[in-house]
Amino acid sequence: MRHHTQRFSRPLNGSHRSQRQAFTLIELLTVIAIIALVMGLVVGAGRFARLKAIESKGRAGLEHIANALNEYSLKNGVYPSTLVSIVGFLPPGVVTLDGAQNPIDPWGRPYQYSPGPSNRSFTLYSTGRLEDPSDPDKSADDLYPGK
Repeated sequence: MRHHTQRFSRPLNGSHRSQRQAFTLIELLTVIAIIALVMGLVVGAGRFARLKAIESKGRAGLEHIANALNEYSLKNGVYPSTLVSIVGFLPPGVVTLDGAQNPIDPWGRPYQYSPGPSNRSFTLYSTGRLEDPSDPDKSADDLYPGK
């Protein structure tokens, strides 16, 4: 008994395509759009994480400075008039100092410090990422110790 096998072949005139030879323009544009969307999400998430890491560094600096201020106050009975006085109370390498030995935040600006009445309390903060501390709309990102 003879088995009959059927062969499929491509017609010579090219009227019927049995195999795909290329992607269409719409398919390529769709893939490119999806890749661009995913890249935008990844880059945005990376930037957000970087900003949060810098903010955390600023908060940690505030905590170290506040601890140094409290240690200074325990030793001297009052808080210092400037932050330069507490440099010896800061752990080495934890807070960056400028040329005048003032602690500076991760954005390169000095931490804002003012002693209270009779040097018995203090106010300490960083102006945060935004540049102009005198602009009332830009104080939303100010950092305070313990917050």
